[in-house]
Parts: sequence; C-alpha cells; structure tokens
Amino acid sequence: MRRSWEGIAGLSEREIRIILFTPLDFRGNHPTRWDRPNGLFCQEFRRRGVDAMVVAYGVPEEDRQRPIMAASLPELATPAWWRQSSATHAVLGGGLDPVFLPVCLAAREANVRTVLTLDSGGCLLPRHGSWTEFARDTLTQYLDYRPRPGYVGAVIRILYYCLFQGRIGRRHLRFFATADWICTVSPLAQSRIRRRLTEWGRDDLVQKVMLVPHPVRAVPAGASLPPSEKQIVSVGRWGGYAKNAALLVRSLVELLDRIPDCQARIVGADMETIEFWLRRSKRWPAERIVLAGFMNHADLLNLYSRSQVFFLPSRSESYNISAAEALCCGCSVVAPAHLPTASWFCGRESGTVAGDYTAAALADGLAKEMGLWAAGRRDSGAISRTWINEVGVERCAQRMLDAMGISSVRG
Repeated sequence: MRRSWEGIAGLSEREIRIILFTPLDFRGNHPTRWDRPNGLFCQEFRRRGVDAMVVAYGVPEEDRQRPIMAASLPELATPAWWRQSSATHAVLGGGLDPVFLPVCLAAREANVRTVLTLDSGGCLLPRHGSWTEFARDTLTQYLDYRPRPGYVGAVIRILYYCLFQGRIGRRHLRFFATADWICTVSPLAQSRIRRRLTEWGRDDLVQKVMLVPHPVRAVPAGASLPPSEKQIVSVGRWGGYAKNAALLVRSLVELLDRIPDCQARIVGADMETIEFWLRRSKRWPAERIVLAGFMNHADLLNLYSRSQVFFLPSRSESYNISAAEALCCGCSVVAPAHLPTASWFCGRESGTVAGDYTAAALADGLAKEMGLWAAGRRDSGAISRTWINEVGVERCAQRMLDAMGISSVRG
C-alpha cells in the first residue's frame, strides 16, 4: 500500500500525537520505569507542548493519571488500533525482533510515521562486528533474559544466525524499509548499520539511520557539582551474565591494592553475587568496598556527582544508561574496548579504554584514570557539560523531534 502524507504534512504541532511503544509490562511496578528512554522522551515531548503517550503491555493502577495506556501485541499488530489511537507518529522500541514486524507494518498501513529504535551496538549478524561480540551478545540475551533455554538456546541461536545470515538480513531489510526513520544509540552502531545497508545495495535507506542516544536525566545543565571524592562507582544487576561480577571484584581488589586511599561503591541488585566473589578473594579490603545495594534515582545521581570514576566491566552492553548518567554528573568512565560505546564514552577527556579484558588491564585503566584526576587533568564540570549536551534528555528529544520534522510548541 502506497502511503500519502498530504493529510499529515500540514498538521500543527498541537494536532500531532506521538505514541511511544515500550514492549514491557509496567505492572511490575519498577520504580525507575519513567526514568528510562521512552518515559523520558514522553515527558520531554509533553513539556514542549507535543502530545505524547507511552504504550505498554500492562499498566499498574497508580499510573492511570500518567500519559500511558495498555495494549496487547495482537492489538498493536492491527491498523485499526493505530487509527483509533489518533497517532500521527510512533516510536517503536521492539528493535528487530520478528514478533514486532506486524506492529511496524500495521502502523504503516494506518498512515502513522514510524521511528524504529535499535538498542544495539550494530552487530545484528555475526559478520557485522566480530564473532566474539555476537556470541557475547547472544549469551547475554539468553542467560539474562531467557534463562529457561539458557546456554542451549544461545548455542542454537548462534548456529541459526551463522547458517541463515542471508534470510535474517532480508528480514532486517524489511524492517528498515518499512520504518520512516531508524534511531541508533551510538556512533559505532550508526556507522555499522549504514555500512551494512550500503553492502546490501540499499543506499536509499542509509539516510534513515540516525544517532539518537538513549536519553538520561541527570544534574541540570550549569548546576554546580560537589567536590569529587577519590571514589569509584559501579552499578548493575550483578546476578546477570552481562555484568560480570567476578571480573568487577577482581579488578577492584587489584586496584585498591595499588591505591590505598581510594574506595569503591557497588550499587544495584543481586548483591549476594558480589558478596560471593568477595569472599573468594584472598585480599578483600572490606572497609574500602562498600556494597550500597539498591538506591533511588536521586541518591544515585548524588553518588555519581561525588565520585570520580564510573567503572563498566561488562561482557556485553549496547549502551549502558548508568554510564551515561554518570558522565552527565561529572564522572569519567573506564570500560573495556569491546563495548560499542567504550571509545565514545571515554573520548573527549572523559575516560580510559582498557587495553584488554582482564582484571589486570582493567585495574591498569582504573589506576590511570585515578592518576589523571589526581594530576588535575580531569574536570567534572567540563565532563558534565559535554555529556549533557550529548545524551541529556532535552538534547535527545530535540534530535528525535528534528528527525520527525516536528518543532516544539514550547522550547
């Protein structure tokens, strides 16, 4: 079906309605859901006078007063649902999972302009990055989010993707051709996907691929930051395969042996995993590794603002919102080179990329970064200003609206 945009091109901003689809069930009542990308985009669009709603699979009772509504996947896969929603634009957060292709097609048939957001480092098939990166990403997906098939499911998926890369690539192309815009979360992801489209002979789709990072809300631009303490902070769900709690502990223990007046704070869920690896360490400096557990968002931002370094030892990350928040609060970042955002986050005098994915190399990176702070070669205010302008919610929302050709009613 050929689309015509005559009915949309002349709309005023007050007639525009953006639906932001989040493929999650909000009834889990997680306290940070409105601090995540689609929640932040929705709030910022509305602050600017653009009508926006989040759509999720389930909505808790206390959210009835928020700009959110529930819909099932079968409903979202029908053009009738999109027509009755009065949407003119949709931001679809399901990525390239084939179960979401009918949603994208239904929105297109209903004459809704769509933004496909890819929470990915751009390694969509083994040949798009490295085999090691693809295997790490697949293991993370299965061990952290699909524990029932676990390793068996991951191995089957890796073999399937290796054997049928052409077929899967054609399905990806159908997604890309259906969407009006494709948003990637890092410069590396953007360049990888553009390069693949060119290799597939689809130069006509290359300009659809834009950089719109996951937005974060941290300290306000221009706010004064407290003096940084000689402190390293790490945040994660530490029971997961991706976060690599064992390597986190080994790296910190080695670093704290070298720098006696430094301490580390570990924040997040599954702290018993951290305790397990600390007990196995023969050199555990108990008083200098603080297990903070879960923290509310305001306290976490305050911790970032008082710390010097955010440590990201993960096996696999497409982005890492916590690292982006820490940068906006004036922390520098230490991360391994295989992460797709490592060179970006650590550029502009904002951090150090570790040379190898070992405890010794990561400890070297941390020691180097702490030395740069001690020598006065890191500036928390400059780091904060740089990254608020790069990944702050106001900047990211403006990028998204500019891409869709929408100007805000209130700037």
